[in-house]
Amino acid sequence: MSLLTSVIDKFALSCTKDNEIGEQNQELYDLVFDYFISSDVVEQFTHALRQLDTTSPLNESSQWLLITGFNAAMDIGYYDNKHRDTFCEFWLPKYEVLLQEFIESLSLHVIKYILSSLIQIQITIENLAENFMRQELEFCNLKQNNEYLAIIQTALPLVIKENFLQNLHADDYSQIDLRWDADVEQMTSSFISWLIFKILLMFTNTDGDCFTMVKHNLVIKNILLRAAQLIDDQHPVKLALRVIIVSIINESEIQNTKETINILIENIKKINYLNGNRSSFSNNGVYDIELLIGLKGFLQYNQVQSVFLEKENLDLLIVLVEPLFSSVETEIEGNEKIDNDLTPSKESTLNATQLSNEATPNDEAELNSLLKDMALIALECLHLMLFNQEAKTIIKDQTAFVSFIREIEAYGRVRKAIDGFLWKLDEEDETQNEEENNRFDLMISYDEDHDSSLVKNLYNYLAEHCDYRISFDEQSMPSSRCQAIVDCQCVLLCVSETYKSDPNCRMEVEHARSRNKRLIPFVLKQTVFDGWLGSICTNSHRIDSVEHDFDKSVRLLIDEIQQERLVEFLSQSKSQLEQINVSSDTDYKTISSMELWTNQHVQHFLYDNKLDVMVLLTEQMNGEDLRQLFDRCQIDDDYWAGFDRLNQELEKRFRQVLPISVYIRTNTYLFLCLLFRIMIYASVTCAFTAWFFLLIFYSATEAYVFFCDFESNSTCGIENGSPVDPQPPPINFTIRSPSTLAYPDLGPFSGRSFLYWSRPDHYPYADEFNGRIHTPKFHQTDGTNMCLEFTYYIKSTGTDNGTWLDVSTGGCYAASLFFIEQDNSNGWQTMTVPLHDGNCSISLYFTVNQRTSVRVAVALDEIIVDWCDALAQSTTTTTTLISSSPIQLTSSTSFIVIFLSMISLK
Repeated sequence: MSLLTSVIDKFALSCTKDNEIGEQNQELYDLVFDYFISSDVVEQFTHALRQLDTTSPLNESSQWLLITGFNAAMDIGYYDNKHRDTFCEFWLPKYEVLLQEFIESLSLHVIKYILSSLIQIQITIENLAENFMRQELEFCNLKQNNEYLAIIQTALPLVIKENFLQNLHADDYSQIDLRWDADVEQMTSSFISWLIFKILLMFTNTDGDCFTMVKHNLVIKNILLRAAQLIDDQHPVKLALRVIIVSIINESEIQNTKETINILIENIKKINYLNGNRSSFSNNGVYDIELLIGLKGFLQYNQVQSVFLEKENLDLLIVLVEPLFSSVETEIEGNEKIDNDLTPSKESTLNATQLSNEATPNDEAELNSLLKDMALIALECLHLMLFNQEAKTIIKDQTAFVSFIREIEAYGRVRKAIDGFLWKLDEEDETQNEEENNRFDLMISYDEDHDSSLVKNLYNYLAEHCDYRISFDEQSMPSSRCQAIVDCQCVLLCVSETYKSDPNCRMEVEHARSRNKRLIPFVLKQTVFDGWLGSICTNSHRIDSVEHDFDKSVRLLIDEIQQERLVEFLSQSKSQLEQINVSSDTDYKTISSMELWTNQHVQHFLYDNKLDVMVLLTEQMNGEDLRQLFDRCQIDDDYWAGFDRLNQELEKRFRQVLPISVYIRTNTYLFLCLLFRIMIYASVTCAFTAWFFLLIFYSATEAYVFFCDFESNSTCGIENGSPVDPQPPPINFTIRSPSTLAYPDLGPFSGRSFLYWSRPDHYPYADEFNGRIHTPKFHQTDGTNMCLEFTYYIKSTGTDNGTWLDVSTGGCYAASLFFIEQDNSNGWQTMTVPLHDGNCSISLYFTVNQRTSVRVAVALDEIIVDWCDALAQSTTTTTTLISSSPIQLTSSTSFIVIFLSMISLK
């Protein structure tokens, strides 16, 4: 006796007279369920399926296996989420293989059986716990989303097969029961098409992940668009296809907007409950809530809003919102249940077999709950229309409706939808002049209905590892979130496809833009940046957590936030200094003693010498404090310990790195200023004295060959291009300052004037050099002892180290001196590199390129050629020329002391 026969016999002995498991019969249920996930079942099951498309009736074992036993295994008295997960893991891969076989032979009864089984295995006791009357058709097994998508992708090509479409007649497919019915002699192509579309709708509406998977699956999208061309517009199954398409198309794919809107509106009006029959919520097998979900996705685009803008369309949405006006407290006991019953679980759809004609007066509370689900989506559609100014005016004129909305007592998602709708209607303009207090470094904007878990993980990481003041409240109202935007420095946009269609998310982003807040898009899930989101975030630096793993994405995010904090701090500091300059003639250059410097003098000094990073560490220091810091750093056993402490503070507070070159240059410049304060002429400044000394020193040693710092707006003889190739580069270097940059957000944020090269988004990569400058020829006396020193700055929106800078020589010899590939130099960096051997005339060539089409800014300044040991005394390099010990007095430094002493004695 086979295992199947044994199971059937035991089932017959213990089941009820209706061939059901019955109550308190766990042992029998376990026997049946375990058989359906055993190795023995697959061959028997496949054999039984092949009988469905024959004229012969099912034999007893096949009848039990496909119908009685399968229904018993799905008994909602026992079948829960754990059983569902186990069943799906076992059967979904097998369903996919079976579908491939039976689609080829067009075995419609088998296809119907497998597809309807996909729906039935989702319905567990948990699905029905809250609303017994409605079985929510959603694919709740999130562990198996990829498997379900593979099955959908396997079944979908059937709807464009020529021999299948030939039999697509206008029959009443919506009346066929989803469960297997042996009395149905002929299965129709219309029903199979509708069933495939229905499953796709159910999967798409399950959650944001499922929706994104379908929207970005080009195979599925192309088949749907092809089916829209092949299926006649008058065929009733076309409605389900249209609803799917309007949900997943991008802005560039929108066609026939007016026609599509009219079809959606006409079918919403045809739903029987609008005409007094509250027992029917569907038309042509498509449910009203599915039509509204499709309409909501369509209305996210401005061009669709403009076409939808007719008073009768807005009036229809207002009628659909009216069920929210009834008092929810009279229908539900306890406020703790209100949120659950008013919130549509993942924008649910309704059961095709349950609601059409089964509603009774006892189901009134359940029907009210369903009406509120649809009313909520209709209200969100109205909220989206408020982004059209003309529609906003029309809705405002509906005074009775607006008054009702204000008086609704609700909780949870309904309360948030009403709050956002009223804020957009009334208060948006009133908040434009509110004073900002910058209470928060960061405000997180996200889709609370679909992306909460991902965003909560991100917030927890930032809260644990960073000292940011973050506005993140999972229970806050949209109006409160918009207020938080006023009080924050930048807004983090946690972007997904559902984020784009959420009116509250759009409201937050547009409000942030109107307040000139810095926007940082963080892509949670694959997203097309089109429509309103694309228009706002086109030039923003996006951080894609889909492309990178979580850790790398968060690191990129922190770097972006820190860069914004740095820019904000330096901008405020610089703005304050400029105001001081206007109101006062006081200048650190006119003060003989550094100890007399104020905090503003210190910041002026650091900005002038391109030591911006040190501004962050000396924000409250005056000249005396700075002198003490300098003295401490000069102690032999504390020089590099001081660097470590400053670097740690910068990392902790701003997540910035203190470049060694900046640290040593700071100490060098301070040393010179302290040295020159003994001069008897107070009006002679540190900077002028240093320049004067350099001229004397160069003259005395006959070592000076080339110097250029661009502060005089002179090109210092530097020209674009190459004398060998006179054709200018596609993008020329120009002299700029921080106030005249093409991309102020990329920097540089300091420096008076410098050579600047930038490339915009989408500028095509070219094999030829995208930027090159060269110096005039100069004579190098002895290459073995001469060095080039220059300061460079790189900042790109790329993430793959695509910007490269090359420095080489030409003339009596050609050689490469320096090459680097990176996206961000973290501010100004100073390099010192030795020249090659030679006693002849050469030119220096600085070449820059970007391998990808992203925005980039590159700057050069302070190009000097001199004796290597002289440069080592005045600046820091990243080459081996710099020792790890504190700077000591050398012969050239002694020369300064002697020279200045002679001046003092006079």
